[in-house]
Amino acid sequence: MKFPKSFLKSGFSCFLSACLLAGCVDPVENLKPTTFPEDLNAKTPGRVVTILTLMPAKAQVDNMYNHNLTAEIVGDCLGILLGVAGMAGSSPGMIAGWYIGKAIGGWIGGAIEPPELHPQAMIIAYQDPNVPHIQQVIEIARPCEFKTGMAYAVMSDIRDKVLQQTRPEMRIQPNNFAACRQKLKESGKK
Repeated sequence: MKFPKSFLKSGFSCFLSACLLAGCVDPVENLKPTTFPEDLNAKTPGRVVTILTLMPAKAQVDNMYNHNLTAEIVGDCLGILLGVAGMAGSSPGMIAGWYIGKAIGGWIGGAIEPPELHPQAMIIAYQDPNVPHIQQVIEIARPCEFKTGMAYAVMSDIRDKVLQQTRPEMRIQPNNFAACRQKLKESGKK
């Protein structure tokens, strides 16, 4: 079975376009104030805390799942394309094309999506009225989303998938979000 060259060229150009577009998306940097799915429509304890100091930082976020998934998808797509191209020659050519395409595509896909992300974060030192000492938390956020002063903190129990244990987690909600949105709008960012 022979495929026309235009079919192979259009398939490869679609694949290459998808790879290039995948590199334009960074969902961690566009993070909005959110809550956890299990907390939707559920009563969640919270309290007002006082933010004392703010320090910009970079967080290290595990992205291995997306890294492996992208490598697998790109490898499968390239394997299919080279397998179809190899099928024009013979059945062994199809199998060889599949494995070669899968290997090269897996390598390319792994290069597209990094195994870890380093989004902007804030180290927030705060005073909780119920705790006598100063505490700190690290939030993934833009520096303009927080300011010193009063803020709302949400407490949740998070299930650790690795250790199979529940641990308490505190998230301080941005207290300068409107001003930050205005600042980003003026600078031309979303």
